[in-house]
Amino acid sequence: MLVLAAFALFRSSGQPVASKPAPLRIDFVTVVKPVPPHILPIAPAQSAPMQQREPRSMPKRPTLAVSPPPEKPSEINHQGPEVEAPPPKRLITLMPSLDAVPWNGVGEPSHGKTIHNTPDELPTREALLAEEQAHVTALLDSQMHHDLSAIRVATGNYDPRLVDFRSEVRTLMSKVPAFIDLSKPEEVVRAIKDSSLPGMERYGKTGAPYETPPGYRPEMEVPSMLQAAVATNHQAMIELQQQYVTAARFRDFGDGKMGTPLEATIEVTSGVDGQHVKLITGSGLPPFDVWALDQFSSAADARLADAGIGERHLRSLWKVKGIVSYRRKMKDITAEKDAWYLVASTLLSAVTHTGLMTGNFDETTGDADYIDLRYPHYVCGVELLESDER
Repeated sequence: MLVLAAFALFRSSGQPVASKPAPLRIDFVTVVKPVPPHILPIAPAQSAPMQQREPRSMPKRPTLAVSPPPEKPSEINHQGPEVEAPPPKRLITLMPSLDAVPWNGVGEPSHGKTIHNTPDELPTREALLAEEQAHVTALLDSQMHHDLSAIRVATGNYDPRLVDFRSEVRTLMSKVPAFIDLSKPEEVVRAIKDSSLPGMERYGKTGAPYETPPGYRPEMEVPSMLQAAVATNHQAMIELQQQYVTAARFRDFGDGKMGTPLEATIEVTSGVDGQHVKLITGSGLPPFDVWALDQFSSAADARLADAGIGERHLRSLWKVKGIVSYRRKMKDITAEKDAWYLVASTLLSAVTHTGLMTGNFDETTGDADYIDLRYPHYVCGVELLESDER
């Protein structure tokens, strides 16, 4: 530092240095170099004071009342009679309370009923065996009676009057009231759902949406000429045959085979005291049951009434079956309401190959119908189950 100071002085004066230079004054200044912040020691963070946890309060055990110690002999009053102290009252009692079922104040309060107070009131072993035998005999007789009645129907050995009665009932039930309000879309949608979901469930369980009707033949769904063409492995004919089969399944849906039908059983009795109609099991739709009972009553009055001349008691059991059908007569079609539906169904059937525009034609009567999903309605049928005479 001294050399630098001298060199600075020499440069400032511009003259050479003499042999005896003048004395110089040098001031020493001490400079403290600051320490970088990353080297400074870090003060420990002050931790929050720990909170002391309150001790857990242990549940107190129920204390039993303890009777006070007996008085000292000196504190006993000998003037009066000695009275025993009442027993201490327990805090927990196991005795049932008599106030569990409060009395409403009407009539006499009930304290239970004794069925057999003494063993002498119990029935004897012989009486119990006789009662059980009578009960089993009645069940067997009833079962045999129903089986014989069903056999008479299966073999056709029943009263001829029931034939006319059945024809009358079918005629009366051919016109079913509109239990489905077509003016409400929600009821139409509900009918479609009720007539399709049961078949879907059966298909998932058994692989078939409905039971195959007796006498069913698959070859009746496809024309014989088409079957002969399919036998030659003609691809176009095979696809056409598949469309025939799909249309047949759609007609089965329109006939209500995939849905769950309404079923009710009605008993009809006729004798000297007149005709009686009784509902044995309902269908689940009360308006349908009431309407069916009215039709059976009208048919019984028309076909089974004999003015009290007959002395035999005639009994018959019938099953009424109602299904949701979508068949509609072609003669009921109007251009204003049905033209758009027929055109849309035909185009959709041609594009998707689903056979939505399908129906039946009766060669004997000349009636033609088609499947119309806009008009769900009930179709009813009757079946004779049992018949017997007394």
